[in-house]
Amino acid sequence: MTLAIVTITRNDLAGLRRTLASVEAQTTPPDDHWIIDGASTDGTREYLDSLPHSPNRHFISESDRGIYDAMNKGVSKASTDFVWFLNSGDTCADAAVVAELGEALGARPGLAALYGKIWRQNSHGLRSVGGPVLARDFRVQMPVCHQALVYRRAHLLAHPYPTHYRLISDWIVTRDLFASGAAVAYLDRHLAIYDLNGVSSHSHWAVLREKLNHDRRLLKRLHILLVAGTYASALWLAHRTVLYSIIKKRQHTPRS
Repeated sequence: MTLAIVTITRNDLAGLRRTLASVEAQTTPPDDHWIIDGASTDGTREYLDSLPHSPNRHFISESDRGIYDAMNKGVSKASTDFVWFLNSGDTCADAAVVAELGEALGARPGLAALYGKIWRQNSHGLRSVGGPVLARDFRVQMPVCHQALVYRRAHLLAHPYPTHYRLISDWIVTRDLFASGAAVAYLDRHLAIYDLNGVSSHSHWAVLREKLNHDRRLLKRLHILLVAGTYASALWLAHRTVLYSIIKKRQHTPRS
């Protein structure tokens, strides 16, 4: 089974450098690495042009209609069996990730997707996130981090990310995949380090609004409000008190 890493970036040269360094440090390189740059103006294009030739690394730099449009481009450009999105600023959890992913995918030829765990990183440290999930866990939220998912490329070609949403298309595509009953396997290992620095609680409100717009059924909307709305409200309140700092310090611990 072949694997492509797709990296979406726009005006994040420092993050892109970290991502590329972690991919280049792999003991087994991916079969493809596509960098999809949204016409950055911070020197990203010049940096990519300056990199030494690598037969498995490719990039395009052009305007797009948002991150999901760029992700769809990456899927179309790749020529592999599976695709793993490791976006600008994200890094591989360790140097053996690609090699172990290749082994796991090769041992399960009928898979539509494989998922694992990630490390979430912010100013408080690292937090391990992930575990086995069921289709019902996707009803109102995304229980698997996108950086911890490896999709069969054919599935993403047949079911591309909706580009009219800014924040929830990965939830829609993954929820529908799990709900379809397709073969999905859990790999009990960390795949990536996801950098959360700079992400604020306001994104939770934006996600909630998009989910409510996506599903017009009253009972579904009430369920979304009850679960996702309660979480977003609690997070908003915690940000304005000392509780947020205490909670995050307890959640984020050094890796073992």
